[in-house]
Amino acid sequence: MFFKAILPAVAAIVLATGAHASTLTFSTFVTGDQEVAGTGPFTPIDTGSDAVGFGTVVVDTYAQTFDVSLLVTGITLDDLNDGLINTAGIGPVHLHNAPSDANGAIVVPFDFAANDYLNQPNVLGAPALGFSLVALGLDASNIINLGGFDELVAELSAGNIYFNVHTDTFGGGEIRGQLPGVNEVPLPASGLLLGGMVAFGAWRGRAKKKAA
Repeated sequence: MFFKAILPAVAAIVLATGAHASTLTFSTFVTGDQEVAGTGPFTPIDTGSDAVGFGTVVVDTYAQTFDVSLLVTGITLDDLNDGLINTAGIGPVHLHNAPSDANGAIVVPFDFAANDYLNQPNVLGAPALGFSLVALGLDASNIINLGGFDELVAELSAGNIYFNVHTDTFGGGEIRGQLPGVNEVPLPASGLLLGGMVAFGAWRGRAKKKAA
């Protein structure tokens, strides 16, 4: 049901972004076992969170803009870190700059007041399954702690950008997703996004069967 509920949002993102010569697409699963403790290179830790997400960054190198989408189940808007929610211009979800074995600075914050965050729709009267974040048409003005758009693209291409979702329970991050470098992304934008979401739905189905 979750997968069915989010298909319209996925389709909208695909239609909005498309795939053309100037497009680079980076996608990843966002999970608790990718989190890293401390401020330097350390062994990744597992927060034990049952939450999972799928995040995508689509870059238009010609227009010098980028679109970001993140679908999460297992973490609701109420679970997101209150301190960061109330910090203007920062918010509880970010793109950070570091390789997979380290923590790094925020480079793209998503201000909670920007209304980019939405509850996932209720399914058969059940509480919201999670939240979605969609931010379209971002540009250099949305980037901090980096020189600008070209530097962000370079770090994305090198595999040094990751999603991090901060909650009340895990202030440093409950789930994380390292975006693979450009040479590890063989599919165009629409194919990669839809393929990832199919895999996401299959993962959820297997997880439910194991829990039953």
